[in-house]
Amino acid sequence: MLATKNLRRKNLVLFKAIMIWTIITSLFSWLPLVRIVGKPKAYFWGILWFSGEGSNGPFWIFIISSVFVIFLLYSAYRLQNRKPFYMALLLWQLVICFVLLSGVKSFGAEGTLQGQGLHWEIPMWIGFFPAFIFLLLTLIWIYLDYKEPHFLLQKWSRTNTYYLISSLLLLGVALALFNAGTNYNWVTGAAIITTIVHWLFMVESFKSLN
Repeated sequence: MLATKNLRRKNLVLFKAIMIWTIITSLFSWLPLVRIVGKPKAYFWGILWFSGEGSNGPFWIFIISSVFVIFLLYSAYRLQNRKPFYMALLLWQLVICFVLLSGVKSFGAEGTLQGQGLHWEIPMWIGFFPAFIFLLLTLIWIYLDYKEPHFLLQKWSRTNTYYLISSLLLLGVALALFNAGTNYNWVTGAAIITTIVHWLFMVESFKSLN
């Protein structure tokens, strides 16, 4: 019994670590989309072979990936059938590894991940290492969870609704800030931070909060 409890605790810790990484990486899909909707012009973006200025470009890639990550995050906490979540989670980790590895192969050591507005930059080759580690951890966790599942779905509560409404309100604020900003000033920085908080609230609304 004690060994089973320890295994469940380790499984839960591993799940939380994987989800933190997944939430962080999912922002690379959602944040550009919110930014494009809020300010359709004067925002230069690019991911591998796709690039554009605001809505002038194949920004559908962010629409597709955002729908996917919303399903992924929702299924993590709201689907009793875990198989769709397993597949979505594993696919996402593979996509992240593929994007970073392709970036390194295409651009070499000079390839970077950049955040316009908060002015940060990370070499892709550095980002690949945690991505690969979390891919391996995801495979391990899926095996352990499938072998001995522990997920118990709880009913949607009033607290879930509060978090979801707060998330939608924050999204509206973020869109307004993006529209008011220049894409590179402090207003845009505030919009980015607001979008991140909105995203965290949305994820929190999916959890079992009874």
